[in-house]
Amino acid sequence: MNALIYLTLTRIKNSVRSFFRSPARIVLTVIMGALFATVLLGGAGPAEGARDIAELGAGILALYLLMFFSCAKSGLNNGASFFSMADVQLLFPAPLNPHRVLVYGLVRQLGVTFMVSLFVIYQYGWLHNVYGVGFGGLIGILLGYMLTVFCGQLAAMGIYAWSSGSERRKRVLRTLLYLMTLAVVAGSLYRVPFAQNKLAEAVAGANAEWTNLLPVVGWLRSFALGALCGNAAQMLWGLGLTAAFIALFALLVARLDADFYEDVLVAAETTQSAITAQKEGRAAESAPVRVRVGKTGLRGGKGASAFYFKHRVESRRSRVFLMDMVSLLFLAISCAVAWFTRDSGILPAFLFSLYMMIFGSFTGRWVRELTYPYVYLLPEKPFRKLLMLCAETIVKSAVESVLSMALIGWIVGAPLPLILCCAFTRWCFGLHFIACNVLTDRLFGRLPRAFQVIFFFLMLVLAAAPGAVAAVFAGIFAGLGVGICTAGLWMLAVSALILLLCRNILDNAELNN
Repeated sequence: MNALIYLTLTRIKNSVRSFFRSPARIVLTVIMGALFATVLLGGAGPAEGARDIAELGAGILALYLLMFFSCAKSGLNNGASFFSMADVQLLFPAPLNPHRVLVYGLVRQLGVTFMVSLFVIYQYGWLHNVYGVGFGGLIGILLGYMLTVFCGQLAAMGIYAWSSGSERRKRVLRTLLYLMTLAVVAGSLYRVPFAQNKLAEAVAGANAEWTNLLPVVGWLRSFALGALCGNAAQMLWGLGLTAAFIALFALLVARLDADFYEDVLVAAETTQSAITAQKEGRAAESAPVRVRVGKTGLRGGKGASAFYFKHRVESRRSRVFLMDMVSLLFLAISCAVAWFTRDSGILPAFLFSLYMMIFGSFTGRWVRELTYPYVYLLPEKPFRKLLMLCAETIVKSAVESVLSMALIGWIVGAPLPLILCCAFTRWCFGLHFIACNVLTDRLFGRLPRAFQVIFFFLMLVLAAAPGAVAAVFAGIFAGLGVGICTAGLWMLAVSALILLLCRNILDNAELNN
């Protein structure tokens, strides 16, 4: 254990040294600290007319359930590794007890998960203004989220260790995992379709007493609510059961296979591939395990237009119905929000749908293509290549906009002209997200991911602000549909201007490195 303690202390020391020797990390920390201070100051005032804290409890349960399910499901494919390739190459061959190495991995992963969960802190402003959440309650939500992700990763490792090499066990665990998750959702919402106030009924179902007994997600939701309400006994109850779960699964992983190293190699190699791709300035490939090939060949395209047909083939192989899994998930969440806010019309669900589009704007196929050298070597005009790279994403955004707004409009009972206005504006916002991504790459090149996100949001807000102001005034004087279309027309014009100004981004590869 002395060797592991030495390794931990050395890692901490080297991290501190590398931080002070990296100006980019210092600048990023200053920016993140300034944003955090802004969030704290924005939520420092008294919360007047705070909504029922039970709504927040239902949202916390849904968030924890989604994160735990996502993490645990990865154990059916490649597990979850708490170790890096450096550990695989140096620590695993060392004459150390495998159980002690596992404890070292658990402790280190807990710290990594805490750093990943820090985004919860930046939600303090709206949580305080809407629900009156104090800083102590925010820390409770943060710790609950961190432990949920950590327990999900630990469960994934246990699932992989028990089911690897046996397809029958994988099928059984996959069926149980889906059935348990669906049972929780159905048990919470089964009375919603028959209730007059559907939002209140959904909140009441999610806050029922039996949900506090749900493994991990229910326990940690109780812990977070205890922190929000100042109930120490409730906090200790949820935290104690979670600690027992961690100990049980750590023992399970150790007992299932004392030499558990082989069970983490696949996940460690996948993580290392992503890290290497990021260092080399390219996007990591994430092809699914099973691919439905279907028809082969591009079946069209000449010159730069071959990119469009290539992306169409890739999208066809990855989608489930008309959209891929991520788009279907965003659509389901938007429809759920529309169902619960149907009394307020289409505007809340429309705005939430725009918010969900932001998370998918970083994963378009054209983003990955910009990192490959053959894009720059193709003897075509840079602007034509840029348009063809973005064409499939533009078409996909149009299809998703029509489908999502048609479903949302049907749920809330909106008139057809208003649905068409929302679909048009949603598509224009999709163009705007693409244009802001291109502008960020053109101005700043290949920055670290955190800097790219910060500058992307900065460009997004600056370019959209005049259109938002004009849309508000148009909506006040001419109606909601005109206001929404005004925002869409502004986004369309700004996006076209940005893409035109950045038309030479593919002229020289060094501009993006």
